[in-house]
Amino acid sequence: MWKILLIFCLLYWVLVGMAKKRNSTYPLSFGFLAGWAVAFFCFAFLPTAFCGDGYLFAIGAIGIGIFCGILSERFPFRHLWEGMGFTAAALFFLYLQRGESLSFWQILFTAWLGGYGLYLASGVILPEQGEKREAFFSALGGLVGFLLGTFFRFMA
Repeated sequence: MWKILLIFCLLYWVLVGMAKKRNSTYPLSFGFLAGWAVAFFCFAFLPTAFCGDGYLFAIGAIGIGIFCGILSERFPFRHLWEGMGFTAAALFFLYLQRGESLSFWQILFTAWLGGYGLYLASGVILPEQGEKREAFFSALGGLVGFLLGTFFRFMA
């Protein structure tokens, strides 16, 4: 699993650099990686937040993460914020794979980071503004990325 996360993060950062250099959006590629991120957050990352006793606090932390995602959308260089969130989630997920039980604060951080990343990934797949063609390719890439991410999560 760590190899897939490493490849995902490297691809995302290369794509962010290319988009910034060429001043392009690459909707299909960003949609694909965001769909993969949605599958990661839904089936691998966020379920660890609900394994302890503080699951009600985890729901609140997810809400705070979504609110932070809404705030970070307002800043320039949106893909930079997304990349930092996805990379932090991947690194923290690898940290969680040690097999130890989670403390209350680790559960809250996992839930917050999961809500933040899931909101931003969903925003890439279904953008509010832009051309219909870009939105179509972003959604198509998101669907393919979600299906492949789900396949690799349960079959790998």
